[in-house]
Amino acid sequence: MSNEIKRKSESLPTQKDIANQIHKIDKEVIDNLNKEIIKEQNIIKHKPHVCSEPSYERDYSYLCPDDWVKNSSDQCWGIDYDGHCESLKYFQDYTDDEKKEFELNCCVSWPKLKKTSHKQKREDTLRGSINPNNGLIVKPNK
Repeated sequence: MSNEIKRKSESLPTQKDIANQIHKIDKEVIDNLNKEIIKEQNIIKHKPHVCSEPSYERDYSYLCPDDWVKNSSDQCWGIDYDGHCESLKYFQDYTDDEKKEFELNCCVSWPKLKKTSHKQKREDTLRGSINPNNGLIVKPNK
């Protein structure tokens, strides 16, 4: 029986074996974590840039974004543009939605929409008493 116990005890890992196994596992875990960190950093580097939308309405009837100029070949040129998109662009065939997408992806903005004043003609304004049965305005007799 003592031989059997001796044989079994010899087959058990030593403290050094256990420590080496732990270090091996730790190294594998650390290597995997480092790989994941590198993957995440690469994803962040190549992630498409998203720009914040201005708080005002824009007028996409303009050919070029704000601070861009139209050159002689009808291209829009962002002379001082420092974004990650092309700074020389044809926008003639762009729809309003495509201009908005370019605006959001490339951090540019089209000019602010000018509010047109719509003054109502006095004759268009309905005036008079309100009919209590249906809530409609009763036109005054002229």
